[in-house]
Amino acid sequence: MERIVRCQTVVFQNDQILLLRHANYQRGTTYWWLPGGGLEEGETFEQAAIRETHEETGLVVHVKRLLFEMEDIERKYHYKKYLTFLAMPIGGELAVGFEGEEGGMNRMKEARWFPLWNESKWESGLYEPHIHPLLVRAQQELANEKAKI
Repeated sequence: MERIVRCQTVVFQNDQILLLRHANYQRGTTYWWLPGGGLEEGETFEQAAIRETHEETGLVVHVKRLLFEMEDIERKYHYKKYLTFLAMPIGGELAVGFEGEEGGMNRMKEARWFPLWNESKWESGLYEPHIHPLLVRAQQELANEKAKI
């Protein structure tokens, strides 16, 4: 199935966001990313986000709402559109899961909570151009409802 839409989650708990460190063995690099992936046949966008988050993190999440969407017309990062959902963990245990879409090229190495509002505790990889705009957008979108979450 062609990768057009990526359904990903901002898993948010105690003012922290869950990120996954991936290793690209072909390039010899690592990078941080949100949990998520592509649709399987018959899935809704929300169902794909929930399934992918569980597969990659071991957590069962409840999707609260669509947080934002972004387009990558040039397809620099594989997908054309990224749907980012706000999700809260409701079960499971945090563990590094698996990623099957990349044909063995990428593997998850680590799952870690980062304080969304305290960038001084972020590591340098969170300022890379593929992830930093997503984190800033999550901060902006959640700022108004921070007290409610």
